[in-house]
Amino acid sequence: MIYWGALNAMKTLIYICGFYLCTLSEAFADPLVWANGTWGADPESVGQDVEFDEGVTEEEVEAYKRESVCGGKNVLKVSVDKEGLNYVSYLGEQRDTSRITDIRPRSFAVKYDGETRMMRNGEPHVWHMLFLDRDSFVWVLDEWLPPTGDGGMTIPYIRCRDDLS
Repeated sequence: MIYWGALNAMKTLIYICGFYLCTLSEAFADPLVWANGTWGADPESVGQDVEFDEGVTEEEVEAYKRESVCGGKNVLKVSVDKEGLNYVSYLGEQRDTSRITDIRPRSFAVKYDGETRMMRNGEPHVWHMLFLDRDSFVWVLDEWLPPTGDGGMTIPYIRCRDDLS
């Protein structure tokens, strides 16, 4: 016997997840809550897309990686005001602010105040903070999104434990 209530709940879950598998807690994720915290580059990904100059020592490469992950000086500290839809981040001493737009179940978009970098269409960069799960995300530039984009994304960022940040 099929329970129509359960079937409708399953349809809703599939819709919320965007037609990919996710856990029940991820189906009801709030990216505006998940974003708050301290983030570092995923150590497995750091340096893979960086071309180091010839003559750079292994110690210098390792130092670069250390400064990019939790505990280094390049951690990203994010604070989101859910009510006012404001995004504030610190990368070292650099402070960036933005209004939050285009909120989705696992992502939201930001266009940094004073943004001077331009996309191919001549508009200022619009970045999507896309969560892989509650403890990791990637940045996706608006022009990288399908159907016109190439599906690109930054390396993953992971949530830092308090004792490491």
